[in-house]
Amino acid sequence: MMCGSQAYASGWLARRLTSCQNRTPDSSKSSRAWRSRPRIISGRCGRITRTFVLGCTADGYSNQNTFLGGRLQHSLTKGATLDDLNASQIYAASVNAEGGPNNNTFIGTSFDGENVAYYRVDLAGRYNQFYNCPWEHVSGQSPRVRYRSTAQWNKIEGGYAALDIIEVFDGTLGGGEIRDPIGAYSSANTTSGQVIPNNIWTAITTWAAPVQRRVTYSSGTGEFTPRPGRWRIMATVTFAPNATGRCMARLNVGGTIVDIAEAPGNANRTTLKLQCVSVLDSVKTIKVECNQTSGRTWLLKQQHHTSSSRPSTWATDD
Repeated sequence: MMCGSQAYASGWLARRLTSCQNRTPDSSKSSRAWRSRPRIISGRCGRITRTFVLGCTADGYSNQNTFLGGRLQHSLTKGATLDDLNASQIYAASVNAEGGPNNNTFIGTSFDGENVAYYRVDLAGRYNQFYNCPWEHVSGQSPRVRYRSTAQWNKIEGGYAALDIIEVFDGTLGGGEIRDPIGAYSSANTTSGQVIPNNIWTAITTWAAPVQRRVTYSSGTGEFTPRPGRWRIMATVTFAPNATGRCMARLNVGGTIVDIAEAPGNANRTTLKLQCVSVLDSVKTIKVECNQTSGRTWLLKQQHHTSSSRPSTWATDD
């Protein structure tokens, strides 16, 4: 991003089916959790509102299970409709104050069919893992995974169409991580002028539509909201030639200034670089802000890049 009397902004790199349910067996009807109890899912489970339920109640916990293969499928039959909030292909939402279910592993389990369930997977626990699971879906119906407010340190590792998963976060603990061949990132450049007042910190809001994954952008505030995780953020701000006053730029992450750069006005262009590594939840936003003390307004204008493969400002899930 850039600003100056004629500044140049670089960019930002940063259902319902039936009333039955399939459940894992109760533990020992005690308050103690299950321990190392492998399970094998075979064949197809379908036409069930909540296809597979991992309970966690006062009777016991569904913890530390390994599920191998299997096919969980929903289809638009028997009165089913799309995006039912009461349906799930895996429902692991705790009603126990102690949390869970925890530490369950799914290997190659297939999530198939229409988006009858608004959330294909509904998680409230910790350390649940999904390895190489196919996330089959109809075109235009990306599968959703919900992380409830107590969900933390879960993982989705690869699998067909994992790239298309939409994550929804109820809280700020992070929910889990997702690993796919592309990852999470955001890259954007400014394309139109913006007035930078004298001696007032101003968020840049003239970003063009960002090239990004697992990040949302508000054009009204200039804020980027990445998925939870550890992010490396970098920005380059260039001011047009102006020998009057000082030019400043800073990174604002969740309301905290994490990096700031300043330089005197110059008859030649002045470039300021910003960077940081921050742990973000689903609430914290990132803004690039500029200021100047020339005694008059400066116009923030477009910067031209010679290579789109190396934007000067970027953020990536680390």
